[in-house]
Amino acid sequence: MEFLTPGYEDMELSTQILIKEALGRGARVEVLDRSDNFILIERGEMRECVKQATRTSADRYISALAMENKEVTKILLARAGIRVPAGVLCGDRPSALEAASGFAAREAGRRLVIKPKSTNFGDGVSILSPGWALADAETAIDAALRLDSGVILEEFAPGREFRFLVIGGKVRAVLHRVPANVVGDGTSTLRALVEAKNRHPYRGEGYHTPLERLHLGETECAFLAESGMGPDSIAPEGARIFLRKNSNISTGGD
Repeated sequence: MEFLTPGYEDMELSTQILIKEALGRGARVEVLDRSDNFILIERGEMRECVKQATRTSADRYISALAMENKEVTKILLARAGIRVPAGVLCGDRPSALEAASGFAAREAGRRLVIKPKSTNFGDGVSILSPGWALADAETAIDAALRLDSGVILEEFAPGREFRFLVIGGKVRAVLHRVPANVVGDGTSTLRALVEAKNRHPYRGEGYHTPLERLHLGETECAFLAESGMGPDSIAPEGARIFLRKNSNISTGGD
């Protein structure tokens, strides 16, 4: 497959791309820790250690630390004049339940997002549908607190999702993320459509390929059940069926 760098196929794709570019420019590449995607690049007098293709001696690492904390990220974006979802950070279960009750009283009929403060890959993130009950919020809060010491409750911002990569004050790339989905053909079950989509060479596991595999686990089945569907349902031809609410690439997003 053209996106893989021979000899480094078991490493993260971003690291493979960096290695390929370095070798193409005549640099020497040494793998210091393959499982941690830690490499050393040398060319002439230049030596640079790089971890996961992004962490180098040129990093202002405070930026990464800020982005790992969703509440800090929201504060900094708001101070920069960027609209962020209204919400609250809670440090324990009682305060989170109280916040959920307040949201229900003020925002009846609106969706609610409950998520850990600092996790990645969509872990522990719940999006409650309109008409949710406090029991739903309680379950989501418990799931978030199992992964983090803090939980964020905030309004759901509808619309398409984009991620902007900014380097040196300039936008270098824009990523449009779409939740895991399949398109019906009028005859195949959702299970069969997922299996067919997973056969594409761009899909794999462990971030060695551009996209991750789709799954039909507990989260996906629960989401499908909200619209009366399941793994063995047959979608009409041309209908796009979403399997999750979140659009993370790690959970099969496009």
